[in-house]
Amino acid sequence: MSEKLATNIAMEVNAAISRIMSVIGLSFTRYVFNLFHVCSVVNRNLFLLSCV
Repeated sequence: MSEKLATNIAMEVNAAISRIMSVIGLSFTRYVFNLFHVCSVVNRNLFLLSCV
């Protein structure tokens, strides 16, 4: 019985770690995408200002 409990706890811990890593990865991906978008807008505005 205790082996089954230990196995269940280990599986829950692994699932929790997996969920945390997934959230961190998704957050990082969204951060990079938003940063790229902001930099693109800033560069476009600077280019347009330099052409005037």
